[in-house]
Amino acid sequence: MNSSRKYFLAYFAACLAAILLYLPGLGGPFLFDDHGNIVNNPAVHIASLSWAALSDSLSGPAAGPLGRPISVISFALTYYAFGLDPFAFKAINLSIHLLNGLLVYFLLRLLLTHSLSSLSETARKWLPLWVTTVWVLHPINVTPVLMTVQRMTLLAGCFTLLALICHSKGLLSDAPRKRAAWLLLGWGFAWPLAVLSKETAILFPLYALLMSWALANKTRGSGLRWSTLLGVTATTTCALAFMLYLGSGWLERGYEMRSFTLYERVLTEARVLWLYAMQILLPSYSKFGLHLDDIHISRSLIDPVTTAIAIAGWLSVLLVCALLLRKHRLISLSILWFLVGHSLESTILPLEIAHEYRNYLPALGLLTASAMGAVLAIQWLGKQQARRTLTVALAALALAVVSAYTGMRSLQYRDEIGWLQMEVSYHPNSPRANYELAAALMKNGYGAQGDPLGDLLVQYHFLQAGKLDPSFKLGYLGVIVWACASERPLDRQWLDDFEQRLGNTPFGPKDRGLAADILPPLIAHNSCIDRQQAMRLFIAGSTNPEIGDDIRASFLVMAADYELLAHSDPDSAIQLLQQATRLAPDKKELRAKLDSLKLARERTQGSSED
Repeated sequence: MNSSRKYFLAYFAACLAAILLYLPGLGGPFLFDDHGNIVNNPAVHIASLSWAALSDSLSGPAAGPLGRPISVISFALTYYAFGLDPFAFKAINLSIHLLNGLLVYFLLRLLLTHSLSSLSETARKWLPLWVTTVWVLHPINVTPVLMTVQRMTLLAGCFTLLALICHSKGLLSDAPRKRAAWLLLGWGFAWPLAVLSKETAILFPLYALLMSWALANKTRGSGLRWSTLLGVTATTTCALAFMLYLGSGWLERGYEMRSFTLYERVLTEARVLWLYAMQILLPSYSKFGLHLDDIHISRSLIDPVTTAIAIAGWLSVLLVCALLLRKHRLISLSILWFLVGHSLESTILPLEIAHEYRNYLPALGLLTASAMGAVLAIQWLGKQQARRTLTVALAALALAVVSAYTGMRSLQYRDEIGWLQMEVSYHPNSPRANYELAAALMKNGYGAQGDPLGDLLVQYHFLQAGKLDPSFKLGYLGVIVWACASERPLDRQWLDDFEQRLGNTPFGPKDRGLAADILPPLIAHNSCIDRQQAMRLFIAGSTNPEIGDDIRASFLVMAADYELLAHSDPDSAIQLLQQATRLAPDKKELRAKLDSLKLARERTQGSSED
């Protein structure tokens, strides 16, 4: 059997193992952001394959600055073929992940074949396959596969890997036309598709620069020189273009919706990067999770003291990388790959502190560096048989650990309540995990009349979410809706606390639509929450000094709708809409709604006079 066929069969076996491990989780429900982007997004629920339908699928909630049209259209096509079947969505995600594994193998094989390295010939041949297999089966990739909306990450990774393969093939080609064709395919075709899948793909030029550096001996340095120029120019141009597109003050506006500052986020990310690195190299099952919002924010270099230690650690890593560049260049560049992969989402951007899916491509760097380091260390052993035995044992142990953890996580994700209970048990200080568990319990009938245990659980987890984060609001909304829906006594303190948070705490991205979320339960439970208290909630949101005028205006608009629908009071609704238009004068739809309501009132008054 020739070597190519052996490698193919080995990767085929890895794919079969991945399918078996992921199979339980494929049958699980939609998760977290899946609802806003897919389940509750009618724009992607297309009924035909016409250009108009596909174009309209992009009109839903913006997933990013560029809208991520490639990913959104893939959701629309999946819905057209399978409806809202979570198994189909997740199975397609897994298929993309396995395709990406094949691209990873080709890229690593290309790298180890054409770069300087002290690895043996056998290691050069088998290391790419082992790293690929570990990456495909690694539990840190469970979230991007089983959280349907993270197809954005999978597609961006797919096109980025394809672009890197094309870039590397172009560097290694001696024929000018062939080189130009490869580079055009990578930079002009695959890279734009990656960016249109998810904006994190703008890091491709930096990845390409690392590849050029690794292959510099084969390209005699010429490829490195122009790649450096092209990479730096492309990255700078993309960064400036995004800044112009987002407009001035976008960074400040982003942090207005966070409970931490830019400085605090950068400090915290130093610790988070160590958490990621440990979960990639020495994973701990209890530290995995979809909701990682229980991480303590670093308020200064010594609060907590591990912040300074984490920063000193990364500075030491950079020093080691510099020292390794001459003799062990690939190990150094692989570590830098991990850091480059986090240079966007784990630095200054006003994003949530941590998410596992941010490691999808960066994890490759640490896995490659650790594998090469282990092989080089083993090569120092004197006896060949001892080296072979130790290599096989360590490789098998690593595959066994990652496979076991991935299988356990997949089983966990197949049942919504069981998964969320596990999340809370491992992350008891996560407001989001507590809230999601309470909401899932309520949705599945727990806490209804005659269920005292469910009563305690639902109430506890909703209120616990609010206690853990002073600015978290959904927990109080949840417990209020649950009490009214189940005809239990409504604690007025919950309403007062909810009002205080609406009026005085920052709004996170999940709170932007809170005004619209409040309206339906207030109308449905009009007898549970009186008119005065309901209006106090709307007014609190409309006077919050921590949020922008557009969001404040949305509370007044919903208050107007409440007055119309719950109390048939157009005069009060008109007054509220007038206040809203003063807050957001550029919103033409507000003015149109106000004019329409005034006209309807005049007609009603005129007909009554007749």
